[in-house]
Amino acid sequence: MLLLFRRLLLFALTVLITPILALLALTILFFNAVHLLTRFTRRPVADGCTPLPGLASIIILNWNGKELLEECIPSVLEAVRYDGRPHEVMVVDNGSTDGSVEFLRHNFPEVRIVALPENLGFAEGNNAGVRAAAHDVVILLNNDMVVDRGFLRPLLDGFGPKTFAVTSQIYFRDPSVRREETGRTTAIFRRGMVDYSHRPIPATGFRRRYLPAFWAGGGSSAFHKRRFLMLGGFDSIYGPAYVEDVDLSYQAWKAGWEILFAPASVVHHKHRASSARRFSPSCLQCLIQRNQLFFIWKNLRGWRMLLLHCAFLPWNCYRLARDHGLGIWACIVQGILRFPAIQISRLGPIFRAARSDTQIFRLFRQPAVFFSGEGADLREPDPDSPGVLEAKNGAGARPRILWVTAYIPHVGRHAGAGRMYHLLKRIAAHYRVTLLTYLEHEEERTFLADLEPLCEEVRAVLRHPPTRWPLFAYEPFDEFHTPEMEDALRDILEDSDFRLIQLEYTQMASYADRGLRIPTILTKHEVDFAACARRARTESGVLRRLRWFYNYLQVLDREVKLLRRVDGAICMTAPDAEVLRRYCADVPLHVLNTGVDLEYFAQLPVLAAAPRLVFVGAFQHVPNVDAMLHFCRSLFPRIRAVIPGAQTVIVGSNPTPAVLSLADIPGVEVTGTVPDIRPYMASAAVYIVPLRLGVGIRGKILEAWGMGLPVVATPVACSGLRAEDGRNILVADPDERFAEAVTRLLKDPGLRQRLGDQGRRTAEAYYSWDAAAGALLDLYRSYEAARRSRSRMGS
Repeated sequence: MLLLFRRLLLFALTVLITPILALLALTILFFNAVHLLTRFTRRPVADGCTPLPGLASIIILNWNGKELLEECIPSVLEAVRYDGRPHEVMVVDNGSTDGSVEFLRHNFPEVRIVALPENLGFAEGNNAGVRAAAHDVVILLNNDMVVDRGFLRPLLDGFGPKTFAVTSQIYFRDPSVRREETGRTTAIFRRGMVDYSHRPIPATGFRRRYLPAFWAGGGSSAFHKRRFLMLGGFDSIYGPAYVEDVDLSYQAWKAGWEILFAPASVVHHKHRASSARRFSPSCLQCLIQRNQLFFIWKNLRGWRMLLLHCAFLPWNCYRLARDHGLGIWACIVQGILRFPAIQISRLGPIFRAARSDTQIFRLFRQPAVFFSGEGADLREPDPDSPGVLEAKNGAGARPRILWVTAYIPHVGRHAGAGRMYHLLKRIAAHYRVTLLTYLEHEEERTFLADLEPLCEEVRAVLRHPPTRWPLFAYEPFDEFHTPEMEDALRDILEDSDFRLIQLEYTQMASYADRGLRIPTILTKHEVDFAACARRARTESGVLRRLRWFYNYLQVLDREVKLLRRVDGAICMTAPDAEVLRRYCADVPLHVLNTGVDLEYFAQLPVLAAAPRLVFVGAFQHVPNVDAMLHFCRSLFPRIRAVIPGAQTVIVGSNPTPAVLSLADIPGVEVTGTVPDIRPYMASAAVYIVPLRLGVGIRGKILEAWGMGLPVVATPVACSGLRAEDGRNILVADPDERFAEAVTRLLKDPGLRQRLGDQGRRTAEAYYSWDAAAGALLDLYRSYEAARRSRSRMGS
């Protein structure tokens, strides 16, 4: 009750101050307009690319931290000795009264001391040290840092033509403290505020030596001295401390420079040992919140972001008071009082922005964009270059590609999973493959062991469909777009360079991003809108037809938009490609035959004699559900009337409640997921594929042909296959003619044998996985060649 009363009181107080916040918002927008109107007075950054000599001035800011210097200075001097170059070590003393200067002169005479007469704060103290530094790179350290002896070289090696700063990896000196700082900094703009954070460091480390960082910490980073001073150094408006380094780093990103995180450079921090001497926890929180507001009011220029910030000001005031108490509103008051100074600082820069706010925040929402464009000089060496090929000589020189799949590649689950597995197995000899796949349930993790020998890396994400309010009744792709997959994909793309990305199944096209400039190919296992159109035609009721016609229109819109996100698409059959070309003529479409593992699905020496039928399919796929419901309810009773002992075995993962209920029909068995489908297939006299819906190639028919099983299928199921009615298959519409074909085949062992033998020969002649993999490799190489050609033209 007290909590509710407190929140109601805070809400009422927020409403009372909303007019003041509205006036503040109008003022922010007014000054942004002034800034935009005066942008013609600013010029682009004119900065040469003179190589740096590789020497650094290491600057340690100190205020009454004598006991901290006792640990910090020896570690820094050891790091200088270990690097073997004459770097400068400097302590800027901010008017200490604890004898710090005398202590340094007596114990560390090799350290240069810049003694300031009074405490100028973090910003001006560091600025004084940078101006006094002897070398072109300045490394700023807090006095509560202890550095590893090898921390210098990764920082200095990170400076390239566009580098503004390189920041170290941070560990807390107390291992029991939660690691809030890592140095791998990022930020997102959310609900009108900037959320700053340190991203975790993976236990396996990084393949890259450098990654982009949103800001370089002012107590653990190396800065390009000239560029630091060109931007005016740390802004004293944030005094006494906090957010100055974020502000300066953001200006550097805007100027067109870059800030890098060097995980190999390690420092150890006694977290807030310096600030805790001056501020209580509540004052510290207020200071940080105030300076975060200053950052927005000074730096953000984009109208969309500023409008969102202004619109959310009341909510953010309420949220801050709810989480930290009313005292936190002092940061708003301080901000308003210093607002004129902030706007003077806002109008001060003389340089024109090379990047917009949106571009900068996008870099940290999708860091891989950085390596595909501005950070291209930090990419891994091209495996095709002669030097790399000679150095690696063989397997190590294989290009790296990324597969992102909706289902785990595996044999014996469903045809699509088998197709992915067999192609993956064959291209692994030519490419280093990273596989990112969804799992439908935890039990599928056991299949990862089969994939790990084929791939450089395998990462699996258990799929939890997001809880969203759908705008429309039918969302076939949305349930595969999850935050967990987004995060996993972002980490993989940030950590490695890829020649090509292959997305398996239409729903995974939502992860395609042309901004990456990596050729991206989508495998279309089925043209979904065509399947919906066929469903609409087969429905009997008017309302159900209208519903599926609406679904068709909706899926057509989604599918075409998703297809246009990729550089090309692989279709299972020529008819599929022809349908897609009517709506996506601008997207290259390629037809690649699927295949069948003729060793795994080996021909049976003897066909089963019992009158048993088998159907295999994954029941998250609607056409399979429709096929079994229709067959078992409408056609199977006709077969049982002629052959009373006939049985139907339904094999496949994720059977729906409606499919499970079919087991109540005499002679019908529903197995659900099985470890191996082959024994069930071998026990059947006839393999049935009574599909009425869907498009694409039916791998289940190829598997049956591989085992030499006689097949009865519908024209829909045979589309795109080399199916010849009466020669290697019986083809019948899904009505009484289908039941008649099955009955005829059950009664004629000779016909079963002839169809099975010819089906096996057809599979051997036309559906080899080696041929399919060869065609896929040729396709990969054509996209790689096109990319290299574009790169040469761009350069």
